[in-house]
Amino acid sequence: MINQFVAVIPAAGIGDRFEDRTPKQYININGKTVIERSVEHILNHPSCLELVVCLSSNDSWFRDLAMFQNPKVQTIVGGNTRGESVDNGVKFFEERNLEFSHFLIQDAVRPCLEKEDLDKLLKLLGSEHDGMILGFPVSDTLKKTHYESSKIIKTVDRNNLWHSQTPQLFKKESLIKALNQTSREKEFTDEAQLLESIGADLVLVKGSSRNIKLTYQDDLKTIKMIIKTEI
Repeated sequence: MINQFVAVIPAAGIGDRFEDRTPKQYININGKTVIERSVEHILNHPSCLELVVCLSSNDSWFRDLAMFQNPKVQTIVGGNTRGESVDNGVKFFEERNLEFSHFLIQDAVRPCLEKEDLDKLLKLLGSEHDGMILGFPVSDTLKKTHYESSKIIKTVDRNNLWHSQTPQLFKKESLIKALNQTSREKEFTDEAQLLESIGADLVLVKGSSRNIKLTYQDDLKTIKMIIKTEI
């Protein structure tokens, strides 16, 4: 069994919820962009064969990054949605003459991924599960509200609820099967949900709550504080 992986990085989005002229994946934090920080541990891992970044057709930033010169890094045009970009990335690797066992999917805007958490996930490369994803248990009290207002309907039981993160690691055949069996018109919030839809065997691997996704301006403040403490 070949326990090696290829990585797909959907990075074609502009980020409507983030108010900045520079796409959030290209914001520089202490000398490195968000996308470089999001993938550096993955790219440096010995089990990573190649990594493809799915870019917007009018991306003018990525070529200026040092990682663009890395021979393990490939680029393709992504899609209008995250799902389309991942689909394009998977098809890209299906056409390449590489022997690998798993796809790893990583958000381009999770710059606080810790090497230790990545190692915990990749220790399961040889497992029988269809997929393994990083996450951490919900600790806050959860409220369900009315769709059109902030009126509270009820408190949601948080037992057995987890925050889903990336990276997410999937068997090659399982991810391809899920993509082939699922309508492209249906949008999933992550690839784990895609595999859930076909009844795949998935497990959560406990990671750090510091591995946050850059979505809003307030997230950037938190990320800068986390990175500052790591220096």
